[in-house]
Amino acid sequence: MIQAALVRCKFVVLAAVMVTASGGELKITKDKHFYEMTFPDSWTIDNTGAVLHGFSEQAKGAKGVISLSGGLYEGGTDNGESLDGIVKHCKKGYVDAQKWKLTGTTTLKMDGVDAVMLTFEREENKAPVISFCYIAVTKKRGYEFIFSCNKAEESIYANEISAIVKSFRITAGK
Repeated sequence: MIQAALVRCKFVVLAAVMVTASGGELKITKDKHFYEMTFPDSWTIDNTGAVLHGFSEQAKGAKGVISLSGGLYEGGTDNGESLDGIVKHCKKGYVDAQKWKLTGTTTLKMDGVDAVMLTFEREENKAPVISFCYIAVTKKRGYEFIFSCNKAEESIYANEISAIVKSFRITAGK
C-alpha cells in the first residue's frame, strides 16, 4: 500500500502511447481508477496504464517541460491508511531516498476530500527543479499526482497546475 505510493514519488518516464488534445481541453476519465481530470489542450497525456503520465512544453514563455505522474493507489482509510501516514512516507521517499529538500506543506481539499500538497526542490543537471506532490486519501483509496518543472518556470505553470488539480473528481466510492 504505502510502498505503491513511494513508487510514484519519482519523475515521469514517458514511454507509452500519448494522447494530445486538439482545441479546448482534454478530460481524462480513469473509470477503473475512479477519477477524472481535465487538462489544457497543450498537454500530452498517456492514459493507457494504471499510472497517468503527461507533460506540456507549450506554455507561453516556457523553455522547459512540466511533467505529471500519478493516479490511484489501493488502501484508503478503511484499510488502515491515513493521509498523515502517506504524507510521511512520501516525504521520506523524496528526502531520504531521492535527496530532495522539502520546501513546503499545504493542506487543501481535492474534490471535497482532505489533501496535502508537498513541495520539494533539488538541482538536476545544474538547474533547480521543483516538484509539487498532491496527495488525497478517501475511505476506499488514495490518489497522488506529482507535477515537476524547472524552478525558474514555476510561475509560468502555476495556473495550469491549479486548474488541473481543481478539475480532479472522484467518480465513485469516496
